[in-house]
Amino acid sequence: MIVKGRHLSEIVHFGDQQVFEGATNYTCLLFLEQSGAAKFRFVKVDDLEAWRKDGTASAEGTISASKATGSEWNFAVGKSAALFERLKHMPVKLEDVTSRIFQGIKTSADKIYIVDEVRRKPTRVKVYSHEKDREYWLEPGLLHPLIKGGDSKRYRLARTNRLILFPYGGESGGATGLVSEKVLKTEYPLTWAYLSDNRRYLEDRENGRMEGPGWYGYIYPKAMDVMPLPKIFTPDIAARASFSLDPSGEVFFTGGVAGGYGILVLPEQSREYILGLLNSRLLE
Repeated sequence: MIVKGRHLSEIVHFGDQQVFEGATNYTCLLFLEQSGAAKFRFVKVDDLEAWRKDGTASAEGTISASKATGSEWNFAVGKSAALFERLKHMPVKLEDVTSRIFQGIKTSADKIYIVDEVRRKPTRVKVYSHEKDREYWLEPGLLHPLIKGGDSKRYRLARTNRLILFPYGGESGGATGLVSEKVLKTEYPLTWAYLSDNRRYLEDRENGRMEGPGWYGYIYPKAMDVMPLPKIFTPDIAARASFSLDPSGEVFFTGGVAGGYGILVLPEQSREYILGLLNSRLLE
């Protein structure tokens, strides 16, 4: 409606400048005119205090109303405008060279599924449970290295002693399903004992939603099939481009502000080349 009537008069965009104390959000001022106009004013503010004092902006200019379409708005004025205009017309987008971009795992019980590695033997791993405040021996087969968003820097994925218990495995047809109780008891008895030690908590999640068979699984089993694949990782929140590579697929991560996103590059594309583009100063 705004575009059709050319009602845009002015936009003051504050970027990541935090306008409201105590609230993290992204703000702009949107001015509209009923009569419509052939162009509108765009102001970009990178220094909130200077703008409040005397209206100083990092960039400002006028933009043709035809540049505002029904799709997303990405306006640029000033020194970078010409470059952004060229980039906008690049035919290849990230979605064209990837098969999927996915959010991390949500266990709904991180303090049980996420443990710290204390000691490792060929057939057993001693871990520390934050929920029980004690150590357990577990089989290594269902444990995976876990990273947080802060562990990912540009081209570097730091490893910690953090592990995640992932009670899922491959099934016929390529699906990833919850490991059965029978298999856990016979092949992972230590892990089964640990889960059983936390059964009441796991069953009580979301008012008893997990009572019954499968009580030891995640409430939101998403990205199970793609998490064990080679991937590019990016934190959910980062001050700069912080893309890193998990070439083997052994590294897992959670969703939300402490986690991040995985990017699966198409087989015919170079994963390392895409990583280089994502970390470049140009794309940042």
